[in-house]
Amino acid sequence: MQIFREGEGIVRASVNRTTIDASSGRWHDSISWDELQRIKREIGRGHMDAVEVYPNDSDVVNVANMRHLWIFADPLPYKWSKNAT
Repeated sequence: MQIFREGEGIVRASVNRTTIDASSGRWHDSISWDELQRIKREIGRGHMDAVEVYPNDSDVVNVANMRHLWIFADPLPYKWSKNAT
């Protein structure tokens, strides 16, 4: 995990596995939603909203098994929560 300050109160948390699948020689895949939520909590940002971006096809960069969470200082106005009306 690496943390990058992106400016304007936004932090990017980049997460990847550090183990290699012996049969394929590739990084282990599959970081679940629950794991990302736990990691966000463990880095002290469990009280903050975060998003993961799925860019348009022409902007895809897929060179490693890495996931990125953009974590916002202010609550997101469009989130779905158990307190939503």
